Amino acid sequence: MKIPKSFKQFGQTITVEYSPEVLYNEDVTGWAKYRQNKIVLQSPTNSTPITEEMLEQNFCHELMHFILYGAGEDCFNPPLHKREYLVDRMAGLLHQFLTTTEHGNSYLDYLRKVEKVSEYADKSTLHFGGK
Repeated sequence: MKIPKSFKQFGQTITVEYSPEVLYNEDVTGWAKYRQNKIVLQSPTNSTPITEEMLEQNFCHELMHFILYGAGEDCFNPPLHKREYLVDRMAGLLHQFLTTTEHGNSYLDYLRKVEKVSEYADKSTLHFGGK
């Protein structure tokens, strides 16, 4: 899995940064800084080794905070983006999906094989079941 440098959410650019200070300041491995449009992840140091999987999981965790924050479900008490157990479960499932997905042929490849669609056809010109 590749952790992005940035991504968009509701038209705003969210940046992803690394800092050796995250763990030491609050005993956490990442921050979701909503008002700064920033995710900050603990960078590996000599005294704080972090595996690639841990870093990916941390990113997914902070991303899930941003997604739930953006969803605006503040009517819950506490708001969904502040429920660490929920955020962590969802982030774990997202991480597992992103790191274990196996990609096969596209649906267009399937149609070409089964329906004998021309290899030059594009999605806008496909015709089913006839000439």
